Amino acid sequence: MTADRLRFETMTSSQAMAATQWKDTCRLEERTCRPVVNGVRVPPTDRKSNLVFFEDGISEAVGRVQCFDFNSRNRSAKFGYCGNPLYRCRGVSKRMRLI
Repeated sequence: MTADRLRFETMTSSQAMAATQWKDTCRLEERTCRPVVNGVRVPPTDRKSNLVFFEDGISEAVGRVQCFDFNSRNRSAKFGYCGNPLYRCRGVSKRMRLI
């Protein structure tokens, strides 16, 4: 099957019922990227890491980064960043992304 032969349609109720049985043909480890222990999905934690950025000569934080949704199975995490409104339009967030 090639990508040019794929299409998306709204799922019907009979298609939804059939899709629920797909899980019966494979192990949980094959259906999720989340950590699995003894055949049971490990729930995500609320763990977060918060970092603040400072610029030389400025005593208050000019930006922050939050790391969350750590996934030990595929060694990933999600990141969010935000610049201090007082220092916007000065390229601070752009430089934060480069670090």
